[in-house]
Amino acid sequence: MRHCKDNKLFHVNFFDEKDGTFAQFRKVLDARMKYLLAKGLGTKQKKADAISEEDEEMLWSSGVFGQSNSTTLQYTVFYYACKMFGLRGPRCMYNIFETYLNMLGNDGCFYRKPLAMVGNTIRYGKQPLGVNKLEGLMKEMCQKAGLTGNYTNHSGKRTCATALYKAGLDEQTIMDRTGHRSLAVRAYKSKTDEIEQKVSSVLNPPSIDTVSVTHNELEVEEPPFKCTKLEPVNTENSANCRDISTRLKCLNDITNTSGTVNFNNCNFSFT
Repeated sequence: MRHCKDNKLFHVNFFDEKDGTFAQFRKVLDARMKYLLAKGLGTKQKKADAISEEDEEMLWSSGVFGQSNSTTLQYTVFYYACKMFGLRGPRCMYNIFETYLNMLGNDGCFYRKPLAMVGNTIRYGKQPLGVNKLEGLMKEMCQKAGLTGNYTNHSGKRTCATALYKAGLDEQTIMDRTGHRSLAVRAYKSKTDEIEQKVSSVLNPPSIDTVSVTHNELEVEEPPFKCTKLEPVNTENSANCRDISTRLKCLNDITNTSGTVNFNNCNFSFT
């Protein structure tokens, strides 16, 4: 390809399926690509990292975001233009954009080169930011805030989709905001610490605290009767005991006779 370009052979196209000249080349290349993919080469895509809420707060607290000077204001406008609107308080996007547009004079290019002027903290020149500068703006601001990761301009869109997924919004609503026309928006789903913790909780073995019956929780059923301590009975003062003694005395009179005593077909009634 480089040889053709260096020799200005622009009419040669190896990937034109209508041209049978390089059909064998395309066949071999396709087979080789499938072989490498099966080996796991080239399957890992380098994706832009989403900016978490903690990272976003660091951008504010570190002074990278704000309205203190031309650069910080431009960083803030650029990031939230990539992400979304609707913040409140001192970070209200309406005030930030209004200030930015007023500094531009509502004329010319939207992203211009910040000027460091004495006595005027916010001022922009007429010259627009270069393409390379604009493409690396997200990476530049994240590095200034001390964030580590693969942050590119695409991180803004990824952050938007990730935040909407995390909030539980349906895919159609997310697609309307991000502009996707297919389910490719699912690639913007990012695992969070909360999701990882929930997954681990589900897959963990049951805790000993969750056992339904423990030694301390076992209940011993009470016996149908209770053992009570027998108290001595005063036979002289108890009417019941006197009655029982009288009955026993009658039996003694019968059984204490001399000789053999036989009882046949007798009915005994004790009252």
